[in-house]
Amino acid sequence: MKHSMKLTPVGIELFQFLEDVSIMPNETLTQVALETSKLPDAVMQIPKHQGAFLYLLMKLTKANHIVELGCYTGYSAIAMASALSKGGKLVTFDIDQKTSSLAERYFKLAGLETTIEIQLGNAVEKFRYYVEHTVNGPIDAVFIDADKVNYETYYELALKGLKSGGMILLDNAFRDGEILAPAIKDLGTQAVRRLIVKIRNDHRVEATMIPMADGLYLIRKI
Repeated sequence: MKHSMKLTPVGIELFQFLEDVSIMPNETLTQVALETSKLPDAVMQIPKHQGAFLYLLMKLTKANHIVELGCYTGYSAIAMASALSKGGKLVTFDIDQKTSSLAERYFKLAGLETTIEIQLGNAVEKFRYYVEHTVNGPIDAVFIDADKVNYETYYELALKGLKSGGMILLDNAFRDGEILAPAIKDLGTQAVRRLIVKIRNDHRVEATMIPMADGLYLIRKI
């Protein structure tokens, strides 16, 4: 189908412009990004403009209780937690002790050590227990950026724990463009593809996909 709307390809120069005009909500993020860039899997970190978007979204929706699945070195957690008002809480789940320790160091530098809580271990098990036994009330927003094979499980648990009107942010929805290649046998890509189809037909939610970084699926629980 031929589209009549204007589509602007984002090359390296326009991407850098996008990064340059995005305002970071916490000065510590510069240090996080610099140290993370030296790691062999640095591509896992979200870009600056996505961090700025997550911050503004949490600020605009007045989120007070945020859950993150996939902490890595803490960039996205710091960005979102910086939007929380006094008494707000962000709980992040991750399995990697090394990167989580790095994240905790930066949480302290950002002044967010009492605002952000890391739960280390199997995210499916930990998140399920959190949803079923939390005493912090309904969740306002869930950012899913962990292992792709379990995306549907995270999605269902998020819906269970979310308040009505709460949000799910599903990262890596494009899968480096592989989402449009049915022949791709990668289990993570297949799992994300199945979930996207499910969400499109899920009457419990409203959703739209944003062409940000590697694709961000924004979902609202009805």
